[in-house]
Amino acid sequence: MGEAMILRRGGGFGRLRVIAAASASALPATAAEGTVAVVTGTAPGDLYAMATAPAGAVNGDLWMLTGAQSSAAFSLGRNTGVTLYPRCVYQRIAGAWAFVPAYVRLSGAWKPVSLRLYDAGVEMLMAVGQTDQGYNYGSTTYQKQSAAIRAYHGAQSGRWLWTVAPVDLTGIAAVKARFTSPYTSGYGKYLGIATDPGNAGGGTPSLGGLAAYAGLPAATVIDYTAALNVSGFTGGYYLGLYFYQPAGASDYLYEWWLEP
Repeated sequence: MGEAMILRRGGGFGRLRVIAAASASALPATAAEGTVAVVTGTAPGDLYAMATAPAGAVNGDLWMLTGAQSSAAFSLGRNTGVTLYPRCVYQRIAGAWAFVPAYVRLSGAWKPVSLRLYDAGVEMLMAVGQTDQGYNYGSTTYQKQSAAIRAYHGAQSGRWLWTVAPVDLTGIAAVKARFTSPYTSGYGKYLGIATDPGNAGGGTPSLGGLAAYAGLPAATVIDYTAALNVSGFTGGYYLGLYFYQPAGASDYLYEWWLEP
Protein backbone atom coordinates (compact mmCIF):
# COMPACT_ATOMS: atom_id res chain seq x y z
CA MET A 1 0.00 0.00 0.00
CA GLY A 2 1.31 3.49 -0.80
CA GLU A 3 0.31 7.10 -0.92
CA ALA A 4 1.19 9.16 -3.97
CA MET A 5 1.59 12.91 -4.17
CA ILE A 6 -0.33 14.56 -7.01
CA LEU A 7 0.58 18.10 -7.97
CA ARG A 8 -2.45 20.39 -8.21
CA ARG A 9 -2.87 23.53 -10.23
CA GLY A 10 -2.10 26.53 -8.04
CA GLY A 11 0.42 24.64 -5.88
CA GLY A 12 0.11 22.19 -3.03
CA PHE A 13 -0.59 18.47 -3.12
CA GLY A 14 -3.54 16.15 -2.85
CA ARG A 15 -3.28 12.78 -1.18
CA LEU A 16 -4.18 9.74 -3.24
CA ARG A 17 -4.49 6.31 -1.72
CA VAL A 18 -3.06 3.49 -3.86
CA ILE A 19 -3.22 -0.23 -3.10
CA ALA A 20 -1.96 -3.32 -4.92
CA ALA A 21 -3.74 -6.65 -5.36
CA ALA A 22 -2.65 -9.96 -6.82
CA SER A 23 -5.79 -10.20 -8.98
CA ALA A 24 -9.10 -8.45 -9.56
CA SER A 25 -10.82 -11.08 -7.43
CA ALA A 26 -8.45 -10.20 -4.56
CA LEU A 27 -9.55 -6.55 -4.33
CA PRO A 28 -10.69 -5.72 -0.79
CA ALA A 29 -14.40 -5.72 -0.06
CA THR A 30 -14.17 -2.24 1.45
CA ALA A 31 -11.99 0.76 0.70
CA ALA A 32 -12.15 4.53 0.95
CA GLU A 33 -13.90 6.43 -1.84
CA GLY A 34 -11.40 7.36 -4.56
CA THR A 35 -8.89 4.64 -3.68
CA VAL A 36 -6.93 3.43 -6.72
CA ALA A 37 -6.15 -0.29 -6.90
CA VAL A 38 -3.66 -1.82 -9.32
CA VAL A 39 -3.28 -5.50 -10.11
CA THR A 40 0.46 -6.09 -9.89
CA GLY A 41 3.13 -8.13 -8.18
CA THR A 42 5.45 -5.12 -7.92
CA ALA A 43 5.01 -2.77 -4.96
CA PRO A 44 3.61 0.60 -6.12
CA GLY A 45 5.82 3.66 -5.83
CA ASP A 46 4.85 7.22 -6.69
CA LEU A 47 1.89 7.81 -8.99
CA TYR A 48 2.01 10.36 -11.79
CA ALA A 49 -1.31 11.50 -13.26
CA MET A 50 -0.54 13.07 -16.64
CA ALA A 51 -1.15 12.80 -20.37
CA THR A 52 2.46 11.95 -21.27
CA ALA A 53 4.95 9.54 -19.75
CA PRO A 54 6.79 11.09 -16.79
CA ALA A 55 10.55 11.51 -16.89
CA GLY A 56 12.67 10.24 -14.02
CA ALA A 57 10.28 7.50 -12.88
CA VAL A 58 11.87 4.61 -11.00
CA ASN A 59 10.96 0.94 -10.68
CA GLY A 60 7.49 0.53 -9.20
CA ASP A 61 6.26 4.03 -10.03
CA LEU A 62 2.81 4.28 -11.62
CA TRP A 63 1.77 6.43 -14.56
CA MET A 64 -1.94 7.14 -14.77
CA LEU A 65 -2.64 8.27 -18.33
CA THR A 66 -5.25 11.03 -18.09
CA GLY A 67 -7.50 12.65 -20.68
CA ALA A 68 -10.81 14.40 -21.19
CA GLN A 69 -12.99 11.32 -20.60
CA SER A 70 -12.77 8.39 -18.23
CA SER A 71 -14.80 5.36 -17.27
CA ALA A 72 -13.82 5.98 -13.63
CA ALA A 73 -13.42 9.72 -13.02
CA PHE A 74 -13.00 10.64 -9.36
CA SER A 75 -12.35 13.63 -7.11
CA LEU A 76 -8.90 14.07 -5.61
CA GLY A 77 -9.64 14.37 -1.91
CA ARG A 78 -12.34 16.47 -0.32
CA ASN A 79 -12.96 20.06 -1.31
CA THR A 80 -9.95 20.19 -3.65
CA GLY A 81 -11.95 21.05 -6.76
CA VAL A 82 -9.76 18.58 -8.70
CA THR A 83 -11.18 15.67 -10.70
CA LEU A 84 -8.93 13.05 -12.27
CA TYR A 85 -9.92 11.31 -15.51
CA PRO A 86 -7.82 8.12 -15.63
CA ARG A 87 -7.75 6.24 -18.91
CA CYS A 88 -5.28 3.46 -18.12
CA VAL A 89 -2.40 2.82 -15.74
CA TYR A 90 1.19 1.70 -16.37
CA GLN A 91 3.89 0.65 -13.94
CA ARG A 92 7.64 1.08 -14.35
CA ILE A 93 9.08 -2.43 -14.38
CA ALA A 94 12.62 -3.33 -15.46
CA GLY A 95 13.14 0.07 -17.08
CA ALA A 96 9.97 0.04 -19.20
CA TRP A 97 6.30 0.96 -18.82
CA ALA A 98 4.03 -2.09 -18.47
CA PHE A 99 0.24 -1.92 -18.53
CA VAL A 100 -1.42 -2.92 -15.25
CA PRO A 101 -5.18 -3.37 -14.70
CA ALA A 102 -6.53 -0.63 -12.46
CA TYR A 103 -9.73 0.11 -10.55
CA VAL A 104 -11.15 3.07 -8.64
CA ARG A 105 -13.42 2.77 -5.61
CA LEU A 106 -16.59 4.70 -6.45
CA SER A 107 -19.94 4.60 -4.63
CA GLY A 108 -19.00 1.48 -2.72
CA ALA A 109 -17.83 -0.57 -5.71
CA TRP A 110 -14.66 -1.12 -7.73
CA LYS A 111 -14.98 0.46 -11.17
CA PRO A 112 -12.45 -0.53 -13.85
CA VAL A 113 -10.26 2.09 -15.48
CA SER A 114 -10.92 1.34 -19.13
CA LEU A 115 -10.41 2.74 -22.62
CA ARG A 116 -13.36 0.76 -23.95
CA LEU A 117 -16.23 2.66 -25.52
CA TYR A 118 -18.38 -0.44 -25.91
CA ASP A 119 -17.92 -3.94 -24.53
CA ALA A 120 -20.43 -6.72 -25.24
CA GLY A 121 -23.56 -4.78 -24.41
CA VAL A 122 -22.08 -2.17 -22.07
CA GLU A 123 -21.34 1.43 -23.07
CA MET A 124 -18.37 2.35 -20.89
CA LEU A 125 -16.40 5.45 -21.87
CA MET A 126 -19.43 7.13 -23.44
CA ALA A 127 -22.62 6.31 -25.30
CA VAL A 128 -22.71 5.54 -29.01
CA GLY A 129 -25.52 6.65 -31.30
CA GLN A 130 -26.24 7.01 -34.99
CA THR A 131 -26.49 9.82 -37.50
CA ASP A 132 -28.60 10.00 -40.65
CA GLN A 133 -25.65 9.70 -42.97
CA GLY A 134 -25.37 7.10 -45.71
CA TYR A 135 -26.98 5.57 -48.77
CA ASN A 136 -30.66 4.74 -48.23
CA TYR A 137 -29.75 5.20 -44.56
CA GLY A 138 -33.30 4.82 -43.23
CA SER A 139 -33.14 1.14 -44.13
CA THR A 140 -30.17 0.54 -41.81
CA THR A 141 -30.92 0.54 -38.09
CA TYR A 142 -28.53 0.04 -35.20
CA GLN A 143 -30.08 -2.04 -32.44
CA LYS A 144 -28.47 -2.32 -29.00
CA GLN A 145 -28.74 -5.95 -27.94
CA SER A 146 -27.63 -7.75 -24.78
CA ALA A 147 -24.12 -8.56 -26.04
CA ALA A 148 -23.71 -6.65 -29.32
CA ILE A 149 -24.88 -3.73 -31.43
CA ARG A 150 -26.65 -5.09 -34.50
CA ALA A 151 -26.66 -3.22 -37.80
CA TYR A 152 -29.74 -4.46 -39.67
CA HIS A 153 -30.13 -3.57 -43.35
CA GLY A 154 -33.80 -3.72 -44.39
CA ALA A 155 -32.74 -2.80 -47.93
CA GLN A 156 -29.40 -2.38 -49.66
CA SER A 157 -28.06 0.43 -47.52
CA GLY A 158 -25.29 1.82 -45.35
CA ARG A 159 -25.13 4.00 -42.26
CA TRP A 160 -22.59 5.41 -39.83
CA LEU A 161 -22.59 4.63 -36.12
CA TRP A 162 -20.91 7.46 -34.16
CA THR A 163 -20.01 8.29 -30.60
CA VAL A 164 -22.40 10.87 -29.17
CA ALA A 165 -19.54 13.29 -28.42
CA PRO A 166 -15.88 13.79 -29.39
CA VAL A 167 -13.40 11.40 -27.77
CA ASP A 168 -9.99 12.64 -26.61
CA LEU A 169 -7.31 10.91 -28.71
CA THR A 170 -4.34 12.43 -26.88
CA GLY A 171 -1.92 9.62 -26.06
CA ILE A 172 -3.90 7.09 -28.11
CA ALA A 173 -2.20 4.98 -30.78
CA ALA A 174 -5.16 3.18 -32.33
CA VAL A 175 -8.93 2.88 -32.42
CA LYS A 176 -10.03 -0.75 -32.62
CA ALA A 177 -13.31 -2.58 -33.14
CA ARG A 178 -14.26 -6.26 -33.07
CA PHE A 179 -17.22 -7.29 -35.19
CA THR A 180 -18.78 -9.93 -37.41
CA SER A 181 -19.93 -9.14 -40.94
CA PRO A 182 -21.13 -12.37 -42.59
CA TYR A 183 -21.76 -10.94 -46.07
CA THR A 184 -19.53 -10.05 -49.00
CA SER A 185 -19.98 -8.82 -52.64
CA GLY A 186 -17.85 -5.73 -52.23
CA TYR A 187 -20.05 -3.76 -49.88
CA GLY A 188 -18.18 -1.17 -47.85
CA LYS A 189 -17.11 -1.10 -44.22
CA TYR A 190 -15.06 1.70 -42.64
CA LEU A 191 -13.61 2.73 -39.31
CA GLY A 192 -13.13 6.50 -39.12
CA ILE A 193 -12.73 9.65 -37.05
CA ALA A 194 -14.16 13.08 -37.80
CA THR A 195 -14.45 16.53 -36.28
CA ASP A 196 -17.98 16.73 -37.74
CA PRO A 197 -19.86 13.48 -38.45
CA GLY A 198 -22.20 15.40 -40.76
CA ASN A 199 -19.43 15.56 -43.36
CA ALA A 200 -19.16 11.78 -43.68
CA GLY A 201 -22.40 10.81 -45.45
CA GLY A 202 -23.11 9.21 -48.80
CA GLY A 203 -23.69 5.75 -50.25
CA THR A 204 -19.97 5.41 -50.58
CA PRO A 205 -19.07 7.48 -47.51
CA SER A 206 -17.63 10.95 -48.14
CA LEU A 207 -14.21 9.85 -47.00
CA GLY A 208 -12.80 13.31 -47.67
CA GLY A 209 -14.91 14.54 -44.75
CA LEU A 210 -13.05 12.28 -42.34
CA ALA A 211 -9.89 13.18 -40.45
CA ALA A 212 -8.70 9.58 -40.91
CA TYR A 213 -10.21 6.24 -41.86
CA ALA A 214 -9.41 2.60 -42.48
CA GLY A 215 -11.16 0.57 -45.15
CA LEU A 216 -12.22 -2.78 -43.69
CA PRO A 217 -12.38 -6.12 -45.53
CA ALA A 218 -15.22 -6.35 -48.05
CA ALA A 219 -15.18 -10.13 -47.70
CA THR A 220 -17.02 -12.09 -45.04
CA VAL A 221 -15.34 -11.68 -41.65
CA ILE A 222 -16.23 -13.48 -38.44
CA ASP A 223 -15.05 -12.13 -35.08
CA TYR A 224 -12.70 -9.72 -36.86
CA THR A 225 -10.64 -6.99 -35.16
CA ALA A 226 -10.10 -3.80 -37.18
CA ALA A 227 -7.62 -1.05 -36.32
CA LEU A 228 -7.21 2.62 -37.27
CA ASN A 229 -3.88 4.34 -36.53
CA VAL A 230 -4.54 7.65 -34.72
CA SER A 231 -1.10 8.16 -33.18
CA GLY A 232 -0.73 11.55 -34.89
CA PHE A 233 -3.95 13.02 -33.44
CA THR A 234 -4.60 14.94 -30.24
CA GLY A 235 -7.79 16.41 -28.86
CA GLY A 236 -11.40 15.46 -29.50
CA TYR A 237 -12.76 13.51 -32.49
CA TYR A 238 -15.98 11.61 -33.11
CA LEU A 239 -15.36 7.90 -33.68
CA GLY A 240 -17.42 6.11 -36.31
CA LEU A 241 -18.11 2.74 -37.91
CA TYR A 242 -19.79 2.32 -41.29
CA PHE A 243 -21.48 -0.84 -42.56
CA TYR A 244 -22.98 -1.10 -46.08
CA GLN A 245 -24.77 -4.33 -46.91
CA PRO A 246 -27.47 -5.91 -49.10
CA ALA A 247 -31.09 -6.23 -48.02
CA GLY A 248 -31.63 -8.56 -45.10
CA ALA A 249 -28.01 -8.53 -43.94
CA SER A 250 -26.87 -7.89 -40.38
CA ASP A 251 -23.52 -6.90 -38.87
CA TYR A 252 -22.66 -7.29 -35.18
CA LEU A 253 -20.34 -5.02 -33.21
CA TYR A 254 -18.97 -6.67 -30.06
CA GLU A 255 -16.22 -4.35 -28.85
CA TRP A 256 -14.97 -0.83 -29.61
CA TRP A 257 -11.98 0.58 -27.78
CA LEU A 258 -8.92 2.84 -27.70
CA GLU A 259 -5.39 1.49 -27.48
CA PRO A 260 -2.51 3.63 -26.13
